[in-house]
Amino acid sequence: MELKDQLFQANSQNEKLQRTIQVKFKAEVGNLTQEKEKLEDEKRRWQQEAQMQRNKLEALIGKPRDMVAQREDAALYENNRIAELET
Repeated sequence: MELKDQLFQANSQNEKLQRTIQVKFKAEVGNLTQEKEKLEDEKRRWQQEAQMQRNKLEALIGKPRDMVAQREDAALYENNRIAELET
């Protein structure tokens, strides 16, 4: 009977530990997902900023730009401005 009790207690502890690990794992995955999204947003903003700087440089050296590039610049500026206002 004593061996059965020990086995029952060991199984009970094992189940508790498994639940604890699952909860901690889910929490960590959630935190990492949020961090990943933040980093992706930051990456996207930096890419947009780099594109804007390239366009400014091209404008300074007098490289002609087509209407599509100008529209892209305007849309990029608008998106950046919205992102700045949201943060």
